[in-house]
Amino acid sequence: MRKKPLLIKLLPEVVNQIAAGEVVERPASIVKELVDNSIDARASKITIKVRDGGISLVEVSDDGIGIPKENLSDIFLAHTTTKLSCMEDLNTLLSMGFRGEALSTIVAVSKVSMVSKFEDDDIGNRIFFDAKSSSKISSAPREKGTVVKVENIFENIPARKKYLKTSQTEYRKIVDILTPYFLIYPNIHFELFKD
Repeated sequence: MRKKPLLIKLLPEVVNQIAAGEVVERPASIVKELVDNSIDARASKITIKVRDGGISLVEVSDDGIGIPKENLSDIFLAHTTTKLSCMEDLNTLLSMGFRGEALSTIVAVSKVSMVSKFEDDDIGNRIFFDAKSSSKISSAPREKGTVVKVENIFENIPARKKYLKTSQTEYRKIVDILTPYFLIYPNIHFELFKD
């Protein structure tokens, strides 16, 4: 006789990691989400750096309006956004992102550091995140905009990491994701560096 399966409620961190895999499938997904955020921040220059096809590092830096210090501690929480506050806002939304899911899912699968200087502030601010914790906000030099550094994608989810392709293939997927942006946004100066 077979044992009856037990119904188990998943822990919140397990739910977050599973859900993160739906938004962040590979390094190219991270690049897309961060570039979308840079465009929403009205950047005129966006620099993307990747190492090992983005598996070890994805870094996106922009000269946009930046993020106010008081928003940094919650920026990577699920379902937090500055883009809308009610359903009616969806009818007039002009931004790339609005769900408040991208940054929280990136943190669920990697280590993230962010330095941002809001346009009205005198100095930038830094914060570190991973799936388990965040650091205190500290002052950091930054002339303008935001830089987000994402390291070791899927390091805490080995089953997901093994499905990533070679670094060359992952890099090609990043180029494929970015190419339409280069054409659609001729007013934005894009730079892409690898390894």
